[in-house]
Amino acid sequence: VRAGELLNSALLFFLIGMMASCAIVNENQGIQDPSLKEQWLLHIAEIQKLKQWQFSSRISVQHLTKRWSAALFWQQNETNFEIKIIGPLGQGALLLKGDENNLSVNDGKNIKYFKNYTSSDIESLYGINIPIKQLRHWVIGNPMADFNLITLNDDDLLKKVEKDRWQLDITKYRDINGLSLPKKMKITHPDWFIKLAILNWKISE
Repeated sequence: VRAGELLNSALLFFLIGMMASCAIVNENQGIQDPSLKEQWLLHIAEIQKLKQWQFSSRISVQHLTKRWSAALFWQQNETNFEIKIIGPLGQGALLLKGDENNLSVNDGKNIKYFKNYTSSDIESLYGINIPIKQLRHWVIGNPMADFNLITLNDDDLLKKVEKDRWQLDITKYRDINGLSLPKKMKITHPDWFIKLAILNWKISE
């Protein structure tokens, strides 16, 4: 099997889940812990207003003894997304488009279509369980209300969350038009280690 094909498969497993989460936005999210600070709640209120955004990034994925890396470009418009993933030295490229119900994956040779895609679909096909419902929120620093653990940093921004044996650790933020958005993060699981370095953000009012 060629390296490019292995890269495509590995990234597809992870990113189908990532895209599915784009559709899941909890409009009634609330943090019940009274110890959380007002500045944090105000920040989350602003994050939830984001409807259109895009970024370019570098992603690296380690699963057991295998590792992959790629450039990842993500554009979000309401619930619609378009993502392009390009492997090192052009070894493998994917274009993903979809919304909350539908997904298409173009690897340059074939286009695959998924309808009402879920984590169960991915696990049954590929034997991989990934945190579909969390990832779309995590990339903008939004935890979701039902997390088992929420940790804030010294600036009252999301630092760490845990759920279903997955853990997010946002290590660096940057200011984008007055809004703090993640720049670097790690996502870990007993069998997975994922690093995302966001190079450029662009958000629309």
